[in-house]
Amino acid sequence: MRLSLGNWVKEADGGKAKTAGALSADEREELVQLRKEVRHLEMERDFLKTTPANKTRLLRCCRSRDTGGSAKARTTSHPPASKQMGLENQRRRCAACGSLARADYRARRSVVTLDAVVALKVQVRVCHREGCVLYLKAVRAEEEGR
Repeated sequence: MRLSLGNWVKEADGGKAKTAGALSADEREELVQLRKEVRHLEMERDFLKTTPANKTRLLRCCRSRDTGGSAKARTTSHPPASKQMGLENQRRRCAACGSLARADYRARRSVVTLDAVVALKVQVRVCHREGCVLYLKAVRAEEEGR
C-alpha cells in the first residue's frame, strides 16, 4: 500500500516531489559553508585549549590557511657572525639546594646588533640532585639576559 500511495503522490505532483534526503543546489552550498564554519570554530576552540607555547605555532598555521597570511619559512640565510663571544655561568652551585651544578652543554645563539652579528656560546648548568626544585632545569649565564 505504501508504494502505491507514494506513486500516487508523485503522479499528483507531476514528479516534482522531493525524495527523502535529497538536497537542492542551494541547500548543498549552504551545507558546505556551515561545515567550513564548524571546522573553523572547532579549530578556534582547540586553539583556546592549548598551552601558550603551542598557540604561536597554531596561530601561524591558521593564519596561513585561512587568510593567506605571511607565515612563511625564511628564504635567505642568516648573515655570518662577525664576532664570537662565550658567556660562562659563574654560579657553580644550585640556587635551590646548594649542591654542585654541572656544566652540561653550551647553547648557541646569534645576536644581531647595530654594529655586528655576534655568535654566542652560553654555558648551561644543570642540577642533577633528585628532589631538588631545579632538578634537570637549565640555568644559563646571567649575562645572556633571558
